[in-house]
Amino acid sequence: MNANNDTIKQQLHQMIDAIDDAQVLNVLREEAATYILQKDVAEYDDDRDPINYLTPEQLQDLEESIEEVERGEVITYDELKAKMKEWLAE
Repeated sequence: MNANNDTIKQQLHQMIDAIDDAQVLNVLREEAATYILQKDVAEYDDDRDPINYLTPEQLQDLEESIEEVERGEVITYDELKAKMKEWLAE
């Protein structure tokens, strides 16, 4: 890492420390997590493919999930959000 990256990181830390809005902080956290996940996925090669590390039970669950999708047994994101509101209200 070069000095310029260190300076940028320090500036970002200072900016984040100045933010008190939880919604803004959540957006920043989600963006950072997405960036890190995409970077990690891009660096995987075939030997490090996560599917190679699943247990037989996890592989079975994944296959069942794929079959559910193929049968159309899915809900939209909006439906999921509505259900989550119901669950949280209980």
